Amino acid sequence: MGGIGSGRPRRGGRRRVESCSVLDVNILRREGRLRPGLSTVVTLSPSQENVGVLADEESLRLARRVTFGQDIVVSYQAVGLVRSPCNLGGERTYFICSGVGSGHVCGRRVVKLYAARQYFLCRKCLGLAYASQNEDAWGRAQLRASKTRRRITRDPDINASLPFAKPKYMHWRTFSRLHAEADRAQACMHDAFVQKALKCF
Repeated sequence: MGGIGSGRPRRGGRRRVESCSVLDVNILRREGRLRPGLSTVVTLSPSQENVGVLADEESLRLARRVTFGQDIVVSYQAVGLVRSPCNLGGERTYFICSGVGSGHVCGRRVVKLYAARQYFLCRKCLGLAYASQNEDAWGRAQLRASKTRRRITRDPDINASLPFAKPKYMHWRTFSRLHAEADRAQACMHDAFVQKALKCF
């Protein structure tokens, strides 16, 4: 019998990261939910599931409702936190994954934990795949172009022209760099499409 996270989905049925509810330590920190002694309720995306969060100095205590057959029970989990100083001041905060497999504890420092059946575990413990891993070169290029574009504009059309007006509060240097990255990603997408089309002949 294995411990937390010891069971992995079969190779042919790997779930995607994008379809799982996620707990992001950076979002919790920005929202002030890591303040020791604070108890809050976090709504996960995309499931809209509510999770109770109680913070202390070195861990988060999580509580969520889990369905087992026809029963609904409350599952409790303690997730370790570690803070690492940055070179230019400040600090970064990470979760410590508590997954168990093959007789050892995962213990990886991660920014995101994903909702499994009963616990929150890291991507590797759950055997999750990114959507891009199931795409061909053209599909990966589209995803990359779309991701880069969203940092500049809300227009979802990856074939539309990029705006020349920068978003509010963004530095011009950052805007110029992202604009160049988006142009390169779009060019790679079109090149990948041409290569895919040529293979059809």
